[in-house]
Amino acid sequence: MPSETNAILDIRQYQGTVTATFSDAVIASTDSALVGDSNGSQFFFFPERDVYREFLSRSSTRPPSSDDTRDWWDVSAVGEGHGFAAWTVNETAESFGRLRGYFCFDPAAIGIEANPEQHGEDSTELP
Repeated sequence: MPSETNAILDIRQYQGTVTATFSDAVIASTDSALVGDSNGSQFFFFPERDVYREFLSRSSTRPPSSDDTRDWWDVSAVGEGHGFAAWTVNETAESFGRLRGYFCFDPAAIGIEANPEQHGEDSTELP
């Protein structure tokens, strides 16, 4: 995960569906994700409305390297748990307003599957 929120550059709309899983449970799925690039890695941002909050609880602490512009979330599903599995931009982060209302999951803890939109012969879209 990016060490600082402002380390994410080139945030744009992802064209496709992105799903986040933990311990065989789908914890988020959306076709409205944002994607950001940071140091050669991609990070996906899920709209809050597409996150299954019953699997998440706000962390009572934050990682030592975290700044105070993020709120951290723990995940629990299928009898397993992981701390600091996701973060959201909080109200103190005025310059990161575009990311407010989105969750970013730690890809080291959460499975992220991104399926780009298909166009052409293999597409399931009707003309």
